[in-house]
Amino acid sequence: MYYCELCGTFFDKPHIRTYQDPTVDPRAEFQEVVCPVCLEPHIEEAAFCPACDQPMPVGPVLCESCRMSLKRRVTEFFDTLTAEEEQQFDAWMEGSSITERRAFP
Repeated sequence: MYYCELCGTFFDKPHIRTYQDPTVDPRAEFQEVVCPVCLEPHIEEAAFCPACDQPMPVGPVLCESCRMSLKRRVTEFFDTLTAEEEQQFDAWMEGSSITERRAFP
């Protein structure tokens, strides 16, 4: 699976464009891997979001839609905390990852 950074299209197989460049060698043919939609070479590997199974660029853990959903849910939760609960949470989190939460005292 691939992703075009320019047009945002996900696709299984890139297009191979053959061209000549007279400034290099007028008889030589060159090949370039390009997006099958916009025919530009700005393609990267893609993956599937582990939460919703939709295609996404490689790099983030979740796709943009799932990240926004997570951010909304976390924000809604934190908005319910009292000032003291926020302080306690901050104390737990200082220098820790959320995955280390099981060890909070």
